[in-house]
Amino acid sequence: MFESFHLKMLNREAADIKNKPLEVVNLLELRKGDVVYDVGSGGGYFSLEFAQRTGPGGKVYAIDTNPAYLDFIRKQSAAQQLANVHPFRTRAASDLAGIRDKADLVFLRNVFHHLPKPAEYFQALAPCLADGGRIAVIEYAKKGPGFITLFGHYTPEQRIVDTLAQCGLARVARFDTLPKQSFNVFKKS
Repeated sequence: MFESFHLKMLNREAADIKNKPLEVVNLLELRKGDVVYDVGSGGGYFSLEFAQRTGPGGKVYAIDTNPAYLDFIRKQSAAQQLANVHPFRTRAASDLAGIRDKADLVFLRNVFHHLPKPAEYFQALAPCLADGGRIAVIEYAKKGPGFITLFGHYTPEQRIVDTLAQCGLARVARFDTLPKQSFNVFKKS
């Protein structure tokens, strides 16, 4: 019961107009038939939005470590009749090799700071990209006092760029649309 409430709150936060969720999705320029990995999918707000954008021919893998989160997403996608959402439990990026579909887009929102070894994670993730596939990383920035700064729920943007560069991933886009977060897109260099 508490977990369901928590996930609904996460989705409400993701959908909040101040976080510009539809602008984020529009900037990602998804196409019908795309394969998307939503890493750290949480309550599934973005997974469900991606599923609508990619259509019945697309696939969205809602990827999380918590099976209760994935059950919640499974129920939400069934309620919205989105058959192209595929919950996928993982413990490490190497688990993603179990997904047979290569990703046109890998999406991580507020996940980077949770990765214990981000360079290893992205090295394992890079082979999961389709030709021309992209990785979008949205991450909180350290901006003044508050919960995010106090509890270390942020990563400096340059650290993200440097880490992905070490893994052979070059930044191809940077968006300044989010007031509290960095938003970068990467491709294999």
